[in-house]
Amino acid sequence: MNNIMSHKERFYNALMLKEVDRLPHGEQMIHDSLVAKIVKLDLPGDEGNALAKWMSEPMTDENFMRHKKARGFLGFDWV
Repeated sequence: MNNIMSHKERFYNALMLKEVDRLPHGEQMIHDSLVAKIVKLDLPGDEGNALAKWMSEPMTDENFMRHKKARGFLGFDWV
């Protein structure tokens, strides 16, 4: 495949087991302190055990959008 795919096309095609231009890249968890630095905003509770927080606390819409923006900045294909 010679044409460059969008993030959505790449991820959807991979899910459907179709050909992609490269393997989709993403990460389920990025520490809030890194996200805060990327988006240049403080995130509540960005100290301490990020995995415990991620597994046990609901994410607000605002915090999700900050994480989504950070993943876009890092060039990830999925959130």
